[in-house]
Amino acid sequence: MLRLDRIRERMRGEVPRNYTFTTHMIKLACLMLLPLPGLVVLLMMGGASMTALLAIPFGLVIGNLIEYVTHRYPMHRYIMGGLMYKRHAGKHHVMFRHDVMTMTDPRDAYYVMMPALPATMFMVMIGIITALVTLFDVSAFGVVTCMVLCVYIFTEELLHLSFHTESTWKNDGVWYAFLRRLGANHRQHHDPKQMRTSAFNVTFPLFDWLFGTLPSKN
Repeated sequence: MLRLDRIRERMRGEVPRNYTFTTHMIKLACLMLLPLPGLVVLLMMGGASMTALLAIPFGLVIGNLIEYVTHRYPMHRYIMGGLMYKRHAGKHHVMFRHDVMTMTDPRDAYYVMMPALPATMFMVMIGIITALVTLFDVSAFGVVTCMVLCVYIFTEELLHLSFHTESTWKNDGVWYAFLRRLGANHRQHHDPKQMRTSAFNVTFPLFDWLFGTLPSKN
């Protein structure tokens, strides 16, 4: 544990001096939620339909798949130049283990929340998916899909942050119990023995269940 404490302190020293949690969160919120006002206007102009409402479960499933595939492959496999791998497996998983999951210093959030470049990549991916959906259906279905995906990715970030917050694992109450239940698989994912093989969904383990990568219960 003393060795891990030294590693964490060294990594905190690598955080940019001007870094703040608030600024990081604002940047992510602006990037991921900025399309929403325009999308709402488009939806109001085009008119919603019962078919468009099907985009809500569709968007949730696609968001869950994006979360799973991105986490399982570029974040835990040295592909795409290792950009996401170095940040996630090489930094995040070093800073946080299953037995030391929580942030104890404001600078720790730097290693939890998504940096600007991967966040931008996610938004480009959402744009491509929306464009492809729109090719097959020019109604509000594509607009609602994009809205759901934007909210989904930002919600995933908030949930992930909560899984690395001490209050989630220490406080009583229905809300914290719910977060602990959601975060149990993610905690096991931070076991070095399981991080490359299981629990790649951060939110709901839909695709972990479908692809047989639910964590073993030790």
